[in-house]
Amino acid sequence: MNLINVKPFIKKAFSLCVCFSLFSFCLNNAMLAQTLSLPPSYMESIHNWDDGELSWADFQGKNEDTSAICDMKIRLIHSDEHVTKWPIRYTYRKVSPWLYKLDSWVCDSLKTDLNLKYHQTVFDFSELICRKITLEGNSAKGGYDEINQIYRFYINRYVKEVDDFKKCSNNGTISDSVEIYYNNVRNALATFSVSDSIKNIPYNPYSSLGILEIVIGYNRQAPVSNNYVISSTDGFSVGISLFAKRNVFGLQAKLKTGTCKATMTTSMDSTLNINDTINSNYVAFQYERKIIDNKYVSAGPFVSLGSDFKRKISHSNTQEDTGNVSFFAVQLGFSTDFHFFSLVDLNSAAGFNSLRFSPYLQYQQNKKYGNMMSLGLEVAYVFGFSHF
Repeated sequence: MNLINVKPFIKKAFSLCVCFSLFSFCLNNAMLAQTLSLPPSYMESIHNWDDGELSWADFQGKNEDTSAICDMKIRLIHSDEHVTKWPIRYTYRKVSPWLYKLDSWVCDSLKTDLNLKYHQTVFDFSELICRKITLEGNSAKGGYDEINQIYRFYINRYVKEVDDFKKCSNNGTISDSVEIYYNNVRNALATFSVSDSIKNIPYNPYSSLGILEIVIGYNRQAPVSNNYVISSTDGFSVGISLFAKRNVFGLQAKLKTGTCKATMTTSMDSTLNINDTINSNYVAFQYERKIIDNKYVSAGPFVSLGSDFKRKISHSNTQEDTGNVSFFAVQLGFSTDFHFFSLVDLNSAAGFNSLRFSPYLQYQQNKKYGNMMSLGLEVAYVFGFSHF
């Protein structure tokens, strides 16, 4: 809202011989922790905008300037706030105006309802400016320089429009002017909520500049080809993914380890008998691409190239070790991630949690044991870091 737009409605002008020292506005760029280091008497005498409307009891200071008749001390304070809109919890840096009662004072002759509403309007406008600084400051991606520009812009706007308000209302003595400004600022505050605005900020993990994922899961696969060697594989998978570009693809180094069962002997190796237990380790690089991408679900195909390294660890008949077997393996699959919770700090990186389901088709080849096709399913927990 721009207070200058209400000027045409408040051209009523008459002058009163009142000397008025406007408001002393101090910008405190320190953190809230620094503010809390103030003496307890100051902390107990702070009026936050959320505390409700001002009263003359909030002006507890003493007049140390005989040429002035009032002084209103406001500081802008930073605090960390949280707002949740499932499945995302946002953390943002909130800027709030605090009135310091011990540094604010007024002459008894000016303690009128009209003058109090005049002070309240200025305090309300400082809250409106703080909300705009909060929202734009948390959306800034250009670092401190951009944030400082946002601060300077709104502080300059604050000073200018409060000065216009002072002139148009003749230092708060024109009732119609004060009433119009007061109602306009209140209406602007009612329609502009920082929390609601932040809830509407779009977010999904794969829309960021970069992602690091840690994948821990369970996988099971079973052969579908006629010349199979291994009936099924059960085991755990661990993967680390780095998505290097915005929104589309990534590279994953994956390790799967588990046990598998041999179901039949082959003409190439008579030592592989039913009930043989074999240790299986699959090491691969995986390429992924996200084609469905939002804050609730992400999905897309992947291709994995690697080596399925199997080692005989027991033999129920002869207890002989058949040695090591290495299969070249290719996996084609489709992963679906259900994002059940994300933590987003609007000033830094974000963390997300997903449950991933990845059905896949695997082709394996070994010169001695031939080819094998398998169907598999991996269910994994994904914890990721992304730059928002």
